[in-house]
Amino acid sequence: MDLLQNPFHILGATPRDNRHRILDLADERSLLFDSNKCIDARSVLTNARKRLAAEIAWLPGIGPKRTVALLSLLESSPTDLLAVDKLSSIVRANLLVAGLARLPDHNADDVAEWILAIARAFEDIDSEELCMIINEERVVSGFAEVSDLSAVEAEIQERRRYYHRIIKSSLDRLSPKKLVAAVTMAVESATHDGEEQGPILIADLVDSYEIEAQEFLYKEEDNIKAIVEKLRAAVDAERSDYVLAPLVNQLIQVVKNWDTVAQPIQVSTKSRGLDHDASHRVAGLVRGLAIHMFNEH
Repeated sequence: MDLLQNPFHILGATPRDNRHRILDLADERSLLFDSNKCIDARSVLTNARKRLAAEIAWLPGIGPKRTVALLSLLESSPTDLLAVDKLSSIVRANLLVAGLARLPDHNADDVAEWILAIARAFEDIDSEELCMIINEERVVSGFAEVSDLSAVEAEIQERRRYYHRIIKSSLDRLSPKKLVAAVTMAVESATHDGEEQGPILIADLVDSYEIEAQEFLYKEEDNIKAIVEKLRAAVDAERSDYVLAPLVNQLIQVVKNWDTVAQPIQVSTKSRGLDHDASHRVAGLVRGLAIHMFNEH
């Protein structure tokens, strides 16, 4: 749920408005805007169970004046949101995701920076603290307090899935080369080059990236095998350097291309204390060829 599609924004309501105020706002707004949207928003905000998703996707704990200022900044200058401080983790994450979706320009460095900021904000969300903030506002508005912490945790996970969709969408606007660069920068920075485990959103990003990169990596691994076999045969046949040099250069280039795409997967795998099997296979192919060439020739 995007901030500007949130029922609170649609009705111009705050989490501290009571049921009567929400009904009045829905009537007023339906005269000026899409009445069906206003009715739906009213239905969500007046139902204690449905309301929770809107509360967690909103700016919980932020007063009306600052909410207006933050939303105005989102609409007029989303790039400035990164510099806003003194926000709770959920508010910062919600704002930054909305900002990322509205960045006027997309380049690898900027997208990587936003991904990192969102991932770190999400990592710091405390479900108990968030539940307390929501209940403080519900006491004022007269709605029943949230007594089941698991409901809050479930909505946080729903935000996680939403954040991932927005991050992926922003990456898909980049060229393939820039996309790989952005993911690599984000993963390397988040994990300190694989030395420590990164935020869960970074792991989610790498998992989906790996799925989409698999076809390329498998295809290039097959190309590497073919070139290695061709080189081995040429060396054993004692072909001249005139024949061997282009094959060696081709192998180097294909392996470099493969490694560039595999880099974020390799770093993420390392940060989790695991081995990347495909990297071991490719390294084994090249190392085996090098050993054969050295020992036999």
